[in-house]
Amino acid sequence: MAGVLLLSAFKRCIELAIELKAKSLTLPAIGTGIYGCPMETAAQAGIKAAIAALETRDHDLTAITFVLFGDDAFESFSRSLLNLAYRKGQDSPPQAS
Repeated sequence: MAGVLLLSAFKRCIELAIELKAKSLTLPAIGTGIYGCPMETAAQAGIKAAIAALETRDHDLTAITFVLFGDDAFESFSRSLLNLAYRKGQDSPPQAS
């Protein structure tokens, strides 16, 4: 359930940026602070929403960055990005450096 809500929140942030004709957007790891959502859940939702938006290309938004605090957050978002790339048809998952 938390993943669905987070995905919706990330998508809405991106929709608002598109409506405002923003060229770039920076997002935090929504829900991982006081709400205590697992970082992996937020990472999966954020990366999924960002890639879906950037793949459409019918808007001015060309870059979405995530502001992350700490190695755990960076590693979670990196893993989510690599896993999503793997699912999109690569032969094997790339290794995080």
